[in-house]
Amino acid sequence: MLKNRNKINLNEISHDSAIGLINRVPNMRFLLTEVYLDSVGDAEKYRIELSERFPGIKFVVAKADSLYPVVTRDRALREWVFDETADNLHRNFGSGYPGGLVER
Repeated sequence: MLKNRNKINLNEISHDSAIGLINRVPNMRFLLTEVYLDSVGDAEKYRIELSERFPGIKFVVAKADSLYPVVTRDRALREWVFDETADNLHRNFGSGYPGGLVER
């Protein structure tokens, strides 16, 4: 079953998802002029690829975790309320990204 599958890496999945979302925006009757993306892989290479594919849009591609320490997922993890009510439930967990450890 697995040997007939096409292999795809996580960077390709991320790039294809971003491109798919960018393609959908004009159909929603929005004028898209700038896009800010968290880079996977080589940020400059990714920016150039996107700029060539979408020439009328300015792209800013960077490693967001290094520039913006507080992002939505970090806030969500800090404020997460568990249904479990264990008295000694550990709160030292993270998003899986470097620097994503959330302590309360």
